[in-house]
Amino acid sequence: LTKRGVAKEKSNYRVIIVHGFNSTKESEFLAPQEMMNKMGIYVVQYDRAGYGESDPNPKRSQRSEACDIEELADHLQLGSKFYIISVAFVVPIVNYQWPSLPLNLIEDDKREKNYWWMMFLARYVPRSLLHWLVIAKSSTSSSTKNVPEFEMEKLRSRSDFDNLCNDFLVAFSKWDFDPLELISCPILENGQSNVHIWQGCEDTFINLKLQRYVAKRLPWIQYHEVHDGGHVLIYDSVVCEDILKSLLIGEVSHSN
Repeated sequence: LTKRGVAKEKSNYRVIIVHGFNSTKESEFLAPQEMMNKMGIYVVQYDRAGYGESDPNPKRSQRSEACDIEELADHLQLGSKFYIISVAFVVPIVNYQWPSLPLNLIEDDKREKNYWWMMFLARYVPRSLLHWLVIAKSSTSSSTKNVPEFEMEKLRSRSDFDNLCNDFLVAFSKWDFDPLELISCPILENGQSNVHIWQGCEDTFINLKLQRYVAKRLPWIQYHEVHDGGHVLIYDSVVCEDILKSLLIGEVSHSN
């Protein structure tokens, strides 16, 4: 485990941060230490299944991810109230297989075809062959010149590559429920929802129109847009500060 902020016993707020794709508990959430000390925030990060020091889970699913968080909270004795920031879902995916997505929003979305191809490859092509193909393509593609070397090293690791493929399958395979049917808020605090979505308007991976549709269909979601933000919002310390403040005290200083 990686812990930040104040000691748990002295904390006013207890937060579990769930790292994103191709990452570990060592990924830094850039909230200022001074702010966490002042507000009394205790933060804990852990390695998801298959990442870092955690054992792989070949049966990983949406349900198993939630159960892992529940078991961690019980083990750490976080009490009846704690908060979750999922880095993978600060800019959450929109699964094109959700039945309630309107066709007119996805029929011209090139991402949909790309994701279907990636799903097919991750599910049916032998991993050893797929890994070799990805490494070979990345070595010759000019588009990788702007990719940090540490990210390329992760890509070359077979275990990290397998984790990334498994994450992708969990995220974009057919789910056993449709999130867009959750018209009633599943989480309430003082009669109000405390579920937030953050979206960068310059994000090239997640369709902004789809994210806006999700927020409109589920009005209990508190939706925020960062006008000049891309996909990786957690590398912006100002956004990280806003995420914590909006989640814990309902205050946003900089972003909309």
